[in-house]
Amino acid sequence: MQELEPSKKGAGDYADNPEGLKAVSGDYLEDLTFLITNKDTHYTKEDEDFMFENGIKPRPLRNEGVSSYFSNLMNGKVVLDLGCGEKAYGYKISDFAKAKEYMGVEKYFAKSAFQRASSELYAGKIPFEIIQEDMVDYVRGEHKADVVILVGIDTLIIPLDQWEYLLKRIYENLSDDGSLIMGGGVGQPKKIVEKYFKKEGTLDGILDTIKDAKYMQIPSVWKKK
Repeated sequence: MQELEPSKKGAGDYADNPEGLKAVSGDYLEDLTFLITNKDTHYTKEDEDFMFENGIKPRPLRNEGVSSYFSNLMNGKVVLDLGCGEKAYGYKISDFAKAKEYMGVEKYFAKSAFQRASSELYAGKIPFEIIQEDMVDYVRGEHKADVVILVGIDTLIIPLDQWEYLLKRIYENLSDDGSLIMGGGVGQPKKIVEKYFKKEGTLDGILDTIKDAKYMQIPSVWKKK
């Protein structure tokens, strides 16, 4: 299933994208990725002193509650990452959780950005595919998944009049006990989301126990109604 080149034929490079858009959603998964996959569960005083002296921002430490939650959510499941971005965070989480396979959909990929993402993907173990296509066009087809990641996507990226269709198709393509990971956008139409999904509160309960979690950008998990 692994592919080096984007699946969409004739998709082009997009390096000269006239609209100035780029793959960005990976940024909103960064904190979550480290909470799940970071090898460190605590920093020593020497670690803290080194980071302070060198102006390094500490990465979030792995939290076993969050890590276990997403491992259970994705283990053996098909993960579809809509607007996957160029940093491959969705794949890193899926790979750590031992998902069955990962599919990333991203329209705006410059060739260099795609190559950077590919290097991260090939470092993992689970099968993957990157599709260079508009996510609304992509969900028109039948693409069954157990977990859909829709992070960092808002009405600046997907016009408001397309959200109803997008969420309806995600709902229809999700397995019966499927999950939608969503957040990180500045203008997500909550009423439309709540028409098809209900928030799953277990993660919020875990995050309440994490010091400084309120300063992190962590998406929520939603279940089919």
